[in-house]
Amino acid sequence: MIIYLMKRLCLSVILTLALAQVYAQDGEEGPVSGQVNQPAPSAAAANNALSRLDVGIQYISQTGIDQTTIEATYTQVFATHHQIAMTAPLVDEGLDSSINMSAGDLEFGYSYTPGHALNASPWVPSDVGTGVGLSIPTGDPGKGTGLGSYVVAPRLGFVKKLGSNFVISPTIGYEYSFKEQADGVKVREWVLGASIVYVGPRTLWVQWVPSYIVDTNLDVGAFETTITVGKLFTRHFAMSFDFMRGPTFVANPDGVTTDYANSYMLSFHMPLVYPQ
Repeated sequence: MIIYLMKRLCLSVILTLALAQVYAQDGEEGPVSGQVNQPAPSAAAANNALSRLDVGIQYISQTGIDQTTIEATYTQVFATHHQIAMTAPLVDEGLDSSINMSAGDLEFGYSYTPGHALNASPWVPSDVGTGVGLSIPTGDPGKGTGLGSYVVAPRLGFVKKLGSNFVISPTIGYEYSFKEQADGVKVREWVLGASIVYVGPRTLWVQWVPSYIVDTNLDVGAFETTITVGKLFTRHFAMSFDFMRGPTFVANPDGVTTDYANSYMLSFHMPLVYPQ
């Protein structure tokens, strides 16, 4: 089921953190938006951002189905170490060759990062460190736009600086579903991940997220990896591209197989950060 792949993806992607104030590249200069002799925004330019709106589009390919998702995520830093986020998706039903967009499952998240001051820079994910996520079944599992169950996802993680430009964030999380509908998905998964983020000159950032997924329903595990490349163009606007290669667990009479060849995701995001 394609939405199941998406839920695992969401949890693995959020296991990341790059705090701009740790390794901000001040003093970099260069062209911005085609203007000559104008200072480029440094990594510190987004440090005082308290809110961010991410608008993105994803193309997901899984065995037997292709699907497109458009989503908007609002992130708000409401205290030094606290952050909340909400994601509202529109999901292609993927039932035929035409595009039929319907509301997907709403997602909410809370993060707490002791020892690090949070901000809403584009390279800081919507869920960081220790916290909890909640998915509400506003989508339709019969059309492939929702799980048909509530999912709670607690996680435990910490942040470690590696030099002046790198941050690593190991995290362990668990996804547990409840109040499953008749056609809903039962979710029981552990995710162990470690994100490494590099923020370089001219506010280019690269993020690598390897993780290991364990589906306790099927008693099987597999690796998943996500790579993100992004760029801050102005003090308020950035773009990023993501590629994910993940497993699809398929139960059959001979046991459980893991399919990588036909399971991947491409996405494009436009973060808007404010105030500055």
